[in-house]
Amino acid sequence: MVHDLLMTFKERNSVYPQRILFYRDGVSEGQHAEIMQTEVSAVRRACELAQIRASVTFCVVKKRHHARFFPKKPDDTDRSGNCLAGTVVDKVITSPSEFDFCK
Repeated sequence: MVHDLLMTFKERNSVYPQRILFYRDGVSEGQHAEIMQTEVSAVRRACELAQIRASVTFCVVKKRHHARFFPKKPDDTDRSGNCLAGTVVDKVITSPSEFDFCK
């Protein structure tokens, strides 16, 4: 599937992508290593088959977390007092065991 997408990208843009970023949802904590071995390896094999060198970034999207956020300004909340939909927390709140926005 990825090889077909690379070919389509090349047809539409006349070049192959330099970077590939893909998101994966529905991955439990215990599946990270397995996903890295199977899916990321498959993307890299597709790049090799197409004879391209693209950087591959793999992001696991997690929806379930145990953190609550309380906006300081009422304008930054919805009618129930929660953060607005689409709020991104990109610093300070990190996991000690995962690479999540920390350097």
